[in-house]
Amino acid sequence: MIKYIVFISIILTGTIGQIFLKLGVNLINEKISFSSLKESTHSIIFFLQNRWIVSAILIYAIGAFAWLYILSKFELSYAFPIMSASIFALVLLASHFILNENITTLRTVGTIIIIIGITIVAIK
Repeated sequence: MIKYIVFISIILTGTIGQIFLKLGVNLINEKISFSSLKESTHSIIFFLQNRWIVSAILIYAIGAFAWLYILSKFELSYAFPIMSASIFALVLLASHFILNENITTLRTVGTIIIIIGITIVAIK
């Protein structure tokens, strides 16, 4: 039972991490540049001063340790597709409701096809 709770936590940390990264770069978008070493250094400093990006990094770190646990309990070829597709679908929904992004019919159909495919892969 605990392995399924940890699995769900990985899906949630992946989704929340993506939303937090987007919120962070929305705040500093005009300051991001990697065209020179100096500009790269400044961009990294901006990243590390942004609470959304730092929070995302911390959330990803927690998710990475939880992922190690999951890898010890499930086959990678089973766990990774389920985790990826679940995050994909949740990010689509969260992007709409939190970031007010437009969800087109084509994106919705594509996501449903991905979920169907992953469900087929997940059947043992």
